[in-house]
Order: sequence, then C-alpha cells, then structure tokens
Amino acid sequence: MTKTNIFKAPTVPNNVEFQKIFNDYNKFKNNSSIVIDYGSDTCRAGWSVEESPRLIFENSVSKFKNKKGKPKNVILVGNDIYTDPSAYSTTRSAFDNGLIYNFDVVENTLDYIFTVLGIDTDSINHPIVMTEPTSNLFRTRKNMNELLFEGYNVPSVAYGIDSLWSYYYNNTLNTDGINDRTEMEDGIIISTGNFSTHIIPIFNGKPQLKHCQRINIGGNSMVEYLLKLIQVKYPVFPTKILQSQTKKLAQDHLYFSQDYQKEISTLFDKEVLENVDHIIQFPFHFSENPEKSQEELDKQAERRRENAKKLQQIAARVRLEKLEKREEDLIEYQELLGYAETDDIPTFNNRLRDYGFRTKQELEAEIKKVENTLKRARDKDLGIDPADQKEANVSTNVPKFDLVEVPDEQLGPEELKEKRKQKLIKANYDARDRAKRRILLDSIEQKAALKNELSNRKSKASQLRMKSIAGLAAHETQPVATSGSRRKRQDDSDDNFGEDDNDWNIYLDISKEVSDSDDSPEIELLQINELLYKNDAKFLEEIDEETRKEIEGKLLYRFYSGTQEAILETPAVPFHLSTSDGNGDQVGENGTKQNLMKELMSRSYQVHLNIERIRVPEILFDPMIVGDDQCGIIELVENMWKLFPEKKTDFAKNIFVTGQGFASVKGFSSRLYNDLVPILPIGTEMNIKMASDLALDAWKGAALWTKDVSENSNQKNVFMTREEYNEYGGEYFKEHEYSNLYKKII
Repeated sequence: MTKTNIFKAPTVPNNVEFQKIFNDYNKFKNNSSIVIDYGSDTCRAGWSVEESPRLIFENSVSKFKNKKGKPKNVILVGNDIYTDPSAYSTTRSAFDNGLIYNFDVVENTLDYIFTVLGIDTDSINHPIVMTEPTSNLFRTRKNMNELLFEGYNVPSVAYGIDSLWSYYYNNTLNTDGINDRTEMEDGIIISTGNFSTHIIPIFNGKPQLKHCQRINIGGNSMVEYLLKLIQVKYPVFPTKILQSQTKKLAQDHLYFSQDYQKEISTLFDKEVLENVDHIIQFPFHFSENPEKSQEELDKQAERRRENAKKLQQIAARVRLEKLEKREEDLIEYQELLGYAETDDIPTFNNRLRDYGFRTKQELEAEIKKVENTLKRARDKDLGIDPADQKEANVSTNVPKFDLVEVPDEQLGPEELKEKRKQKLIKANYDARDRAKRRILLDSIEQKAALKNELSNRKSKASQLRMKSIAGLAAHETQPVATSGSRRKRQDDSDDNFGEDDNDWNIYLDISKEVSDSDDSPEIELLQINELLYKNDAKFLEEIDEETRKEIEGKLLYRFYSGTQEAILETPAVPFHLSTSDGNGDQVGENGTKQNLMKELMSRSYQVHLNIERIRVPEILFDPMIVGDDQCGIIELVENMWKLFPEKKTDFAKNIFVTGQGFASVKGFSSRLYNDLVPILPIGTEMNIKMASDLALDAWKGAALWTKDVSENSNQKNVFMTREEYNEYGGEYFKEHEYSNLYKKII
C-alpha cells in the first residue's frame, strides 16, 4: 500500500469565527432584490446586482442553552454552529425528505441572512427572489408567503426552480461571460438534487414541467448509504463517524465506474486493489513508553530479586512443613507394616482399614511412594535435580555443527564426510524441534478454542462446567463426619477422587480463566522458536511469510484491510531476536514491539474504502442495490424519450446536467454517455453539457434573471406583490418560464 492512498479523515471544523456583518447596506437601499437559493443542504444569499452570493453556509440551525456564566438560550445558524461544541448535538434542518416543514428554522435562517447583509430597518424593503423544489407543495409555499409578507413585510416575492435557473445561467452567457441569451433549444435537464433526481424536457422554447419525471434518489441517499456500509463493515469502530464526515468522504473518494459489473469482478485482485483502495485514517492517541535509564533498570531488577527471594523463603517454609508431615506419615506407615509380623490376619486387616488401606500391598506401595518423594526432596536440598541432571546430560551430548556453514572448497576429504554427517544430524535435530513446535501450537490452539467455548454460555463445555459447579455445591451441603481418625476413610462416601491425575482437571473446567500452568505451552513454544532461529532462522521466516500470504490472500482480509501487509501478533520469529522494524531501522525488543502496537492501534482507526467507492454512487443507475423499487436514471431518460419519439435525436443533442447530488461525483458525465449510447439509434449525435458551477449556478441564474427582468421592466408579470397576496391568498404565485406551474385547487 502506497502512502498516497492514505488520507486523513475529515474533521469537524474548529476555531471557526462568527460570520461578520456587512456594513455597506447603503449601496443596496435603492430597491435591490435579495436572491436566496434555499437549498436543503446549503443556503446561498446575496444581492441580485452582484455576481456571486455573499453568504454560503450550511442550511441548519442549532438551539441550545449556554451553561457558561448566566444560562441563556442561544441560536446559531449555518457555519456559526461550529463556534461552540455545545451546538453540534442540537442541529436541526428545515427540510424533511426535500420539503420544508419546520418554518421556525426557516425564520431563524432568514433573520440570520437579513442581519448579516446589514439590513437595519424594521421591515425588509427589498423584493425577494427564492428557489424552491420542483413541484413544491402549495401548503409549503403558503407558509413561506405568510412568513415573508406578514413576518418581514417584503414588497414582492418571486419563486423559481433551482435547476431551471441554473440552465438559464448556462444558456444565457456565452464563453466570454457576455449576456447572449437565445431561445431554449429542445433538450432535457437532468437535475441531481440532495433528495431526488428530476428529468425536465425542453421543447417549444420552454421547459415542459407537466412531463417532468422524478426518482427519489439524491445526494443524501448516497451519503446515508455510505455511512451504513461503513457501520456494517466496522461495527466496533472506536470512534463515531458523523454524517458531515461521511458527506466529505463521498465528495472526495467516490466515483462512477464506467463498467460496474466488470470492475467489481476484478476489483479485489491485488494489482487493481492497490490503486482502488483508499485508507481513511482517523485520529488516535498512542502513549509511548519512555525508555528507562540504566539506574531505573537496575532498581527494577533489584526489586525483582528481592521479591523472588521472599517467595523462595515462603516456598521453602511450606515445603519443609510438608516434608515433616511426610516423614511422620512414613514412620506411622512403617509401624503399621510391622504389625503384620505380630498380629493375626483379621486384626491386621482392621488396622489397615483404620488407615484407609484395603491390602498390605497398598500399604507397601504408599510407603515406597513416600520414600521416593522424600528422596527427591533431599536430593534437591543437596542441589541434585533429576530434571536438571537429565537436561545437562542432553546438553552435553548435543553434537557440534561447526562445519555446516563452511564452504566445501575449504575442507579436506575427512572434513567433507564429517560435514555431511553434521548436516544429517542437524536435520534430525531441527525436524524434532519442528515436530515439538507443531505439538505446542496444537496445544495452544486447543486452549484458545476451549477458552472461546467457555465464553459462550450455550456451548457444551460451558454447560459441563455449570454441571460440575452444581455437583460441587451439592457435595458441600452433605454433613461432615465428626468421629474417627483424621486418616479414617469412609467406604460409603469414598469416590476414589484423585487416584486419576485427570480428576484434578475439574478445577480447570469450572474456572473461566486459564491457570498459570496453562501458560507453559507458550513459554515452551518461545524456547523452541529461539532454538530454531539460532539453528535455522530461514525456516521461521518462511513460516511467517507463508502465514502472511495466507492471510493476505483471503477475500475478507482484502475487503477489510486492502493490500496492507498482514501483522502477526504472535510471529514465529521471536520479537527480541528481530533486529529490524520493517523499515531497515535497527531496534531492540521494546522498539519492535512498541512499533507493532502503534501500528495495530493505527489500523484499528482506519476505514478502507474499496468497493464502496463505486457501489455507493451506482444506486443512481440501479436503485435496487439499496432495495429501492424504482427505475434508474437511464430507464428514466428512456421513458422520457419514449413519450416524444420524434424528438429523441433532438433531446440527445442537448442534455444539460446540474445539481450537487450525483453530478459532482467523478466520472458521471462519461458514465451517462456510455449508458445512453446503446438506447439511441446508431450514429445519433449526443452532447452532454455540465453546469459550469454546480454549487452556485442556481443562485447566479436567479440573480441574472432578476437583472434581466428589471431591465425589461417585467417585474409585475413575475413578482407577486403584497396586495396580490392579500387578495388571492398565500398559495398564489405568478408563473414564469422558470417557475413551477400554478394550478388552483378548488
């Protein structure tokens, strides 16, 4: 994975300053119109006589109670929300599925706009030009009219569709930016909005809204789907991914595949995935352990020695007590055996039963066992440990392999024979160590599997554990015998527990935690690995390499982790014998392991976008990907052309694309072209024109339209005045070629 494929995660804006209030209102007092592109995601506002909007902000409002100092209610609008972290969780939008429903939020937004523009009068004495969605509801427009005319006392209002004003702007200005408006040519407008996508045909010199078609897939659908995919892919991701961050990820990393089915079939090939997989690195904090000075290391070692000495003293005292008890038992058992020569058989058998033995042979076996135990203890006191002695014998018998690495040309005939002999012996030793290593690995895997089973309350091992606990509890409730010798065994309650060494495993079975003795396989495995590394380092390195290749070759690993090199938490090559951190830097044990932990934490805070980069925007062409039973955009265009077959070729020559939904995704125009070609007659000319500025063309078109209307003194035909509002009601508005249709509902 190249470093160029790692990207920083989008962050919530911080250190944002409040929007400044403009103080040049006097220049616009002469009845200049205010143009507001009231989008569901972004709001743009400014004066119609200017070329670009003064205000561009996120169309949301936050209301919260400020707890600093004297409590007071605070309302923040747009980008000002990011000036106070307390406002993040109370952010609200005026829109629901693309339609305005919360006019309290609208009022807060309009207050903000008029205040920042520097308007200092009691009422707004400027005509308002505002965008609205295609086929806007009468009730929504009525509420907006009531707010503008009765709340702000505006003189007049005009509404228009954002996509049509974007088309007006791009169809009016020529390449030199000069107003050169011509009559609308036949064609279609594809508007990819935030909540929906519309197809509007143009013929007879104007948009034909009664033939407009729509699908409920928009830019917000893309963002929500991407967020769901990330949440499913990383269900325990350590930090919360916000919708605003997902929106930025969609803008920066998604693209349209030119052949979706073909690309997904080869996407997880390593060569392809290296270029497609984008790693999004979220911030994390890793606390590095500072290197200790030699003085601190010496003190730590001294404390360990002192603690070990105390433990040895305690162990010696306990061991001495056990030995004394064993010696007393041996004397009693020997005295008991001496009665065999003096007592008759029935009397002697009664003595045996009093001590818990059934036969003389059992007594003799117990005496021999105790004698052997005492002998081992005495040998250990003298420094003679049979295990150490055996290990010493083995170590002294290990042959030398001093000729194995010597080149043949430097050896004589006898030395060559010895070298071949050493190679065979060394191969046997290595094979034995490898087999032992395999056995230890199996033991560790079995222990891990048992631990996983015990963690599942419904597993068989866990149920057996519960039965064992219940059996022990029942045994503890039985009455305790109060008579007889301390060694007297009751035949009726004796279950021979302990005769088999496996009986003691019950305490492991009923314990959820693995005991200390179970750690020995890992320790022994480490010792075997150290020995193998000294004799055949290449063997362990090959094991690690094969393990990595096996992990990296799995489809799920590539889906979750891309082409990153797999990290082995327990590699065959011991950490403290590794001399490199993977970058050629020589490091010690702590450095290697610390780098590993840091890399593991870094990866836990990573999101890999691979198939999501093409799968998410594909919902525009195939909504069934998200389970939406709608046609895709190609079928929508085809249906439009079927309505007007005689204009099909004319429509293909003039396809205008606008909107910040899917149109802003890389590769949209080329994918649209490739998918439309097959449904057109061979040789049909097709021209797809993208809006010059997807974000601002709607506002610029509305401002340009307002200036043209003013220059032609045509305001009365397109603006609804306050008098007309009072006469015809709030649902009324004046139609023009860039507005919705007005049909009075009786």
